[in-house]
Amino acid sequence: MRERHGIRVVMHRATDAPYIDLRVDDGQEINFGQLSLKVIYTPGHTQDAMCLLFRDRIFTGDTLLIGGCGRTDLPGGNAEKQYDSLSKLKALGDQIRVYPGHDYREAVSTLGDEKQNNPRLQIASKEEFIHFMTSRKPPLPRKIQEALEWNRTPIQGTQRGMGEGI
Repeated sequence: MRERHGIRVVMHRATDAPYIDLRVDDGQEINFGQLSLKVIYTPGHTQDAMCLLFRDRIFTGDTLLIGGCGRTDLPGGNAEKQYDSLSKLKALGDQIRVYPGHDYREAVSTLGDEKQNNPRLQIASKEEFIHFMTSRKPPLPRKIQEALEWNRTPIQGTQRGMGEGI
């Protein structure tokens, strides 16, 4: 899309990915046409995670999943920062629709529903959340090393996005 349509790659300033066209900060607006997205920096799953707020919708990537949240035991993860990021999202309005990066369950929810039903948002204290997230030992994703390498590789020609990914 970058080469064919001139789409710019936008990521948070904290990323170490080398192929970024625009690095953004917390609170920054990304304008496209007459619309805009508000950047909400939400480190925890990764050091450069961010959510994008658009009117009554938020695109949460892996920060907030429906009924869960992103892992913090992978490279760049941090349970304390994840707790703080989820707290930042909990402060937003209940009516905002949540669109996560994965749809392990339903494809859309609301922040109000997540505040009431998401077990990760029910944990009472930061200490309990950190203990929960760091005591779990799920298996590593099957191709984690390849994914990490892929994410840090500069785009060359049209090799990326043509089915070679993970």
